[in-house]
Order: sequence, then C-alpha cells, then structure tokens
Amino acid sequence: MESPPVSFPEAVPGEYSESSKAPIEKPKNTVTNEAEGDEGNAFFLNARPGRRQRRQVGSRVALGFGLMFSGLVAAILSSLLLRQRQARPRVNLYDAWQQLESQEATWLLPTIDQQEVAAHPRLAMGKWLLADAVNFRQAADMQWRGPLGRELMLVLAEHLTKGRSSSVIDATINLVNTQQLGYPEVDPTPRPYTIKRYLYEDNESVTLEIVDKATNLPYAMRLRTVQPRVHGEDVLPETAEELNQRSLVESTSAMLQAVGESDLRDAAEERGLAVASAVATIQGVPTVMRGSTVYLVADVELSEVYSGRLSDIFAAGTATSLEVKEYAGSRMLLQVLQLQHARFSHNNLKLENFLMRPDGSFLLGNFGTGTPIGERLDRVSAVDPKYAEMELGVNAAAAEAEGEEDLAKPVVDEKSDMWSLGVCLYKIFTDGDMPFDLASEEPAASVFAFLKEHRMSGQSLRGRLTDSGVPPRWQDLITGLLEVDRDDRLDAERVSREFQDLLHLRGV
Repeated sequence: MESPPVSFPEAVPGEYSESSKAPIEKPKNTVTNEAEGDEGNAFFLNARPGRRQRRQVGSRVALGFGLMFSGLVAAILSSLLLRQRQARPRVNLYDAWQQLESQEATWLLPTIDQQEVAAHPRLAMGKWLLADAVNFRQAADMQWRGPLGRELMLVLAEHLTKGRSSSVIDATINLVNTQQLGYPEVDPTPRPYTIKRYLYEDNESVTLEIVDKATNLPYAMRLRTVQPRVHGEDVLPETAEELNQRSLVESTSAMLQAVGESDLRDAAEERGLAVASAVATIQGVPTVMRGSTVYLVADVELSEVYSGRLSDIFAAGTATSLEVKEYAGSRMLLQVLQLQHARFSHNNLKLENFLMRPDGSFLLGNFGTGTPIGERLDRVSAVDPKYAEMELGVNAAAAEAEGEEDLAKPVVDEKSDMWSLGVCLYKIFTDGDMPFDLASEEPAASVFAFLKEHRMSGQSLRGRLTDSGVPPRWQDLITGLLEVDRDDRLDAERVSREFQDLLHLRGV
C-alpha cells in the first residue's frame, strides 16, 4: 500500500531544485569537533596550514666560509626540491578534485539528522539497544585481527623499527604531507602519533587507532594496499606506486561525489556518510612495502574512530530485537536513498561497510568502488559478488576472466545499489541470513544461474521473511528490492515515495 505524501520537518534545508550539475566547492573552513579551538589539532580539521616564517641569515659572513655557505644553500634548495617532489602527487590530487561535479535528483528526501530528531519512539529504543551492544563489544575488546591485519601490522613494524620488533602497538609514527579532503594545501610538517590498537579490516585495507601525541586525541588510520598481480602480471614497486596514486584519487573523489551538494563537513549528519578527514604519508618507510600477499603503501587516510561495524551486530545466528532491526533498517534505507539522491552508487554495499558510533548510530564508508550512476565500474575485482547484483558481480567477473574488456567494466545502473540494499536489509531482519542461499559454499555465479534459469522472484522469499517475524511492510520493500531482473526491481525514487512510512518519522 502506497503511503500518503507528507511534509518533512521544517529542518529540511531549502528547496530541492531540478537535477543540476555544479563544480564541487571547496569546503568551508569551519569544521569543529570536541577539541574545538585546540590549535594542535587544527592541521586537518579546522585550519589551513600556516605560512612558514622566513629565516633571516646574517649578512656578515667571513670570506673563508663562502664555500661552506654555498654548500648549505645547495643543501637547503635540494631539500626544498625533494619536499616539493614529495608533495606533487597531492597537488595532482587536488587537481582531480577540482574536476568533479555534484548532482542531485529532484524528489524530496529528509536528511539523516531530521530522521534522528523526528523518529518514532521505538526507533529511539532500537538505537539505545544497539548502542548497548556496541559498547559491550568495545569493553570486551572483541576485535580479532584477520589475515590481512596480521600481515600489514607485521610489515609496518618491520619497517618502522628496522626489524627490531614485530609489533606496532605503542610504536610512534610521524605523519607528513597531511592534506585535508577537498583542500589544496599540503602540510609537510612531521606530526607524531602513537599506534594504540587494531580496529578492523576489509579485503583491501586495515584500520588502526592512533593518538596524536600533541593533543592526545584519537583518530582512525586506514592502511591501504595494492595487489601484487594485475591481470595475471606481476606488479613492480614502481607500478604499485602509480596504482596507489590512482586508487587514492578514485577513493577520495568518490567521497566528494557521494556527498552531492551537501557541505563536506555535513556528510555524516545530512547523508550518513563516513568520509576521510585527511590523507597523509607515514614518514621513514618506503612508499611501497612488499608483504606476503599484498603491497602496503605509505599513504593513509585519517578519520574519526568508529566502534566496529554493523556486521559485528548482525552476524549469522545472532538474535536482536525488532526495535534494533527497525532502527538499523530505517537508517540504512535513508542513507542509501541519500546516495541515490546524489546520483551516486556505492557498488559494494554490505554490513561490513557500515561503521558504528558509540551512540548506536552508524555511517556508510569505504567508497573505493563508488561511481556516479551511469558511469563504468573498472574495479570489479573489489566488488563482493555475494552482495552485488548479477551485472556488477558475477557477470563482470566472468567477463574480466575471459578478457572481454567492455563487459568487464559494466555501466552502473540506478538500481545496482538497490539490490545490495535488499541483501543488507534481509540480513538484518533474518538474524544474519542471506537471501537465495548466497551464504552457501556455492559460488555466487552458480546461485544467480539457478535464479535466472528458474525465473526466481523476490516474492519467493516471503515465506522465510514471515517465519522470521519480519513486518509485512518491510517484506514488501525487501522482496521488491531483491528482484533479479533490474526491470522488475524497485528504484530509489519509487521507494522514497511508496515506503515513506519505513523511515519511521512521527506523523508518517
């Protein structure tokens, strides 16, 4: 049943205009946090890098020291040239950001903070219960390192300590060439941090908690990797560095595009997105470090510290209350609709990419595969076929294996993320299960082949959803999203119109 049209809370900023494209503006330099006014933390949150004070050199220099002085000048110039060369990729990074265009759809949508303010009381209870679960896991320190985490931390320890230690915990690192996301300035000043603990990992990165020694403030540092083989060919360190720079441009550009026409500083509150605060480089280590399975690169992303991932809460076999499920489902629904409103597709939506905050809320992160809707996806190997629609997942992977370049870079559709949203919601409401036996040991390609052959529809999932106690309206949404054929699948605009009630705003 279609929900009646409603008026959103007065906090909706302005009127949404027709679809438009405009260059992404440089963010206003007014970002604040708990340490507002702390000069020591201004380097990437609040202030632009200050100008260096010029050194004055005495004019009376003995003739006998002429050659020494000339050598000193040469050394200084050499150092400056080296510093400029090290910062050059960051200048190119800003050049790439300047070419981006933001987009917005025409249909109405509330922001994330409006949903939080106007949410039904049972959603507030769900958020409180979710916060309780998150904080329990934090207190119990239930984050175990995976294979990639162990590998990267060992590689980093070997280079930081020159082989004297195999652990990075409590080690000091200096970060240089710090650049705020969206800004041109690159600050070469070394800044010391202490590595405190492992947080989490995905297939391509590992995130650690670090603490600024000057301010004692914590940050998340995302260690990034490059694969040692591409298309069956070995990747040399020089090529790995080029791939790293390309990846850094793509991931940071995706973050900027995902926020649409919102101010970058409002990405979390308006869109529910976890974007990096800055990028920086670990000093004193090679730009590319060879591990046993991947290259570790010295360029890192900095962000706020999150309290785990949504997948930790909705793991297979873990029962949660309906209030928790509805809060998580409602917030996730609006986050994905916000992405769609910005005409952007994440392309790798899964519970592991929703990052928890201590208050029970969560943000969507990891934009390495993100693209504007209608563009080609050229990082198919990074897409999880268990969560992706058939066209972006198994079909593209098969084409890549066969060397069919055109099919291996599929055009991202406006309904691509809607399938993945359906998978995530199904998993939330069924205590960690996956639809269509996608969690089985069968390859995703075999599962989709069966679904196509037997013309399976999302409606076939209603029995399992009913047995799991999923409310009928959520069943309507989930089954409409999990249509294998794109033509039959719900799109974002229709969802925003027909399922307003699932945003659980008071009066809707």
